Amino acid sequence: MRYRFINRPAHGLAVALLLALAPASQARDPAVTEQSGPSTGVRDFDLPAQPLAGMLHEVGRRTGTNILFEPGLVGGLQSPALRGRFTAEQALERLLRGTALTTQRTSADTLVVRAVAPGPAAPARDSAAKDDVPVPPDPGAEPASADRGGASDGARAPAAAMDATQMADVVVTGTRIRGAEQASPMLTITQEDMRLQGHTDLGQVARSLPQNFSGGQNPGIAVNAGGIGNQNISGSSSINLRGLGQDATLTLLNGTRLPYDGFTQATDVAMIPIAAIDRMDVLLDGASAIYGSDAVGGVVNVVLKRDYDGAELSTRWGKATEGGFLQRQFTGVAGTTWSGGGFIVSADRSQNTSIEAGQRDYLRSMPADSAIYPASTQTGFLFSGHQQLGEHAELTLDAFHTRRHGEQLDDFSALFGYSNELRRRSTIWGFAPALRLDLPGEWSLKLGGTLGKNEAVLHQTGTMPEGEVLYDDTRCYCNDAKSVYVDGEGAAFALPGGDVRLAVGGGYRENRFRSVTLPDGRVKDDGRDRSRFLYGEVYVPLVSARQDIPFVRELSVSGAIRYEDYRSFGSTTTPKLGIVWGLTRDLEFKATWGRSYKVPTLLQRYQPAILDLFPTAVVGGVDYPSDAGVLFLQGGNPALTPERARTLTAGLAFHPEALRGLNLGVNGFDIDYTDRVVQPFNPLQSALIDPAGFQFVTFAPSPEQQAALFRLAGLPIGSFYRGVPPPPLGPYDPARIVAIVDMRYVNSAAQHVRGIDLSASYATDLFGGSLALKADATWMTTRQKLTALARDTLVSGYVFSPPSRRWRMGGIWSKDRLSLSAALNWTDGVKNNLFDDVAKGGSFATVDVVLDYTTAPDAFLGGLQFDVGVQNLFDRRPPYMRTLDETDPTYDSTNYPALGRVVNVTLTKRF
Repeated sequence: MRYRFINRPAHGLAVALLLALAPASQARDPAVTEQSGPSTGVRDFDLPAQPLAGMLHEVGRRTGTNILFEPGLVGGLQSPALRGRFTAEQALERLLRGTALTTQRTSADTLVVRAVAPGPAAPARDSAAKDDVPVPPDPGAEPASADRGGASDGARAPAAAMDATQMADVVVTGTRIRGAEQASPMLTITQEDMRLQGHTDLGQVARSLPQNFSGGQNPGIAVNAGGIGNQNISGSSSINLRGLGQDATLTLLNGTRLPYDGFTQATDVAMIPIAAIDRMDVLLDGASAIYGSDAVGGVVNVVLKRDYDGAELSTRWGKATEGGFLQRQFTGVAGTTWSGGGFIVSADRSQNTSIEAGQRDYLRSMPADSAIYPASTQTGFLFSGHQQLGEHAELTLDAFHTRRHGEQLDDFSALFGYSNELRRRSTIWGFAPALRLDLPGEWSLKLGGTLGKNEAVLHQTGTMPEGEVLYDDTRCYCNDAKSVYVDGEGAAFALPGGDVRLAVGGGYRENRFRSVTLPDGRVKDDGRDRSRFLYGEVYVPLVSARQDIPFVRELSVSGAIRYEDYRSFGSTTTPKLGIVWGLTRDLEFKATWGRSYKVPTLLQRYQPAILDLFPTAVVGGVDYPSDAGVLFLQGGNPALTPERARTLTAGLAFHPEALRGLNLGVNGFDIDYTDRVVQPFNPLQSALIDPAGFQFVTFAPSPEQQAALFRLAGLPIGSFYRGVPPPPLGPYDPARIVAIVDMRYVNSAAQHVRGIDLSASYATDLFGGSLALKADATWMTTRQKLTALARDTLVSGYVFSPPSRRWRMGGIWSKDRLSLSAALNWTDGVKNNLFDDVAKGGSFATVDVVLDYTTAPDAFLGGLQFDVGVQNLFDRRPPYMRTLDETDPTYDSTNYPALGRVVNVTLTKRF
């Protein structure tokens, strides 16, 4: 017999062997367990009817309970909807009514689902009982035996069954220790949340989070939207927590790294279809001590469905009502389980047309055929499976393959005299096998590896109005990733509060980036990162609820340390500490302190020097003659050093039992960044007007200084990266060059991010159904010093940078097979520092609504699910932004979308 193990995200893998060894003396009266176990918290549920296996997973994750069950017992069973406020035991009692299944508590935080033992018939239940009213546990019930010799009346789960019980490889985020209470703040967004918010891909999910900055690699980013990091290179979507850069957020799939995308060390999440996802965990804290480089702003872990029985087909149609963005999507998901294994497979194809400036009346200053949102077609395939190998081993495999292509036109004829046509083609694939072994003494060992590739091919053609081709460039931004690792975890010794647990491991990781011109195959950029690492983590539960200590209901501390040795930068060691203090049932305090680090990206180090000539108007030179020019230099810097940060978080969670359904949270964060790799100006247009960066500007350069610049870029004097100077400037003339702007990467002296996150949720009954309300808000400031002698400048709250404030609030009302949801999104205005007279733009507020209805199973087209969603219901346009270049969009595309109102209709049929 094999049991599935379900637990909360903070708890990781099950300790199934513990059940086999648990003595009978550990069995407790259920009434006592209800008051003392760490998994007995009451939680609010609003879950639709679904396969029982999936529902058990959700109950375990949300209540913090380890739930063991044999797949064969629940296979093919459908659970009813679960709406109300329950403990884990109460929720399972509700879900298992009418089945031949029951539950047995085997430890303070573990429940086993088993078949009802033969015996006298159970008394009939009151069929009129309300579904939303939890059934309290019977205080007089006889506790089930956990003796290793077996339980009476046929209840033998912890004994004979445990010899064959295998611990499922449950994916967790933020810790590698089973049962560790997570001290870092974390958001969990389920697939149901995504669907009822009307999101069509993970990029949209990420951009809706108040803690995320939409700048970086995202399809809505327009040209000239700040520095090189804010570019739509391949049509992918990346996550950028706290606005620290997409290269400072680590993105994982089932706990393993993905290959980078493009040249900015972003990670593409849009390639993962929502239909195959169980949830997305967002860790809002630095985690380099756990995961290594990149995890400075936080960690995003996309977790796939593990045990899925059945199939579903869905089709989506969407349209922007102002024009453009016609969207079509077709998705299929299928999966099955068997004794010892299972798999899920998905195929997805999505298409959208472009949005051109002429389709938005507020962009009349732009050429009508300039694209502000690119056309794109994406086809993806994903597989995730697991198989038991004997009694004490399990093999898992995740694999994916995605192809994307698109195109857009950027018309620069008004300023530069030419247009740029861009065609994109991306191929992304990867697989991650792993072998997990159950060892004696309640330890487990996992050996795994990853191999992946992301090739983004860009074809750019610059054309004059009369048809003359200025340049025709095709190159591949090729990223390769591979790793091998071994992880071990287990219990060390017992304390009154629980078992002290350890995790140790190590491995090797390598990334390679190449910029290759096609079709000749010449390599322009080539760099590698290779590192070896060792880590250790400990979790110490000092006090548990069963000790009954006033104002210390639960207390645990955790610590982690990681050693990493890079061939290019040498070794580094990063620690992290955390504390979880449950003062009462209603109030909990959490705090973390840690060090994080990040090595510079391969582009930042190895990109060759690029030299361009621009009119002064492009870089803020409003007081210069119209025929004056600026030499603009960018490229890599081999002398860059690793970035380092000190991270602090502290927060309170309040969930009063006196007001059931209410949950409040407040969390403060402070990230003190040193040696952050930046470009001196963001946006570029501020180069000649912002004194903070004047040390990187050479005014009135001599002919000799200009000639040295051409030699540095390896170009003949008078030729540039794009071949010839922009036509409005005419031939290169040293006498008309008013400045040299050096935009090569540098280590800034300091960058300091601090702020506060607020969250609130409330669940109650309304109009015969259930209502769930939720709100999240973020206040944040980012300050930066380019050098030790430079002045401290505010970065957040300006164009092409994170806003100071964002919030999202909404609610979902559900009754029977109908759900209605609405959300209000608000983003603060940003200041325009492209001109001397800095002005703040307006804020941006939108309303999203979704209607979800599933037909009755016995009706015509029974079980067909309809979703109708409208994003930006009132068709709000982005706030106006004055620009230096009339061909640029007159809005900040990193903070405000130009899609307008978008209507989506989705049909889903499950089998």
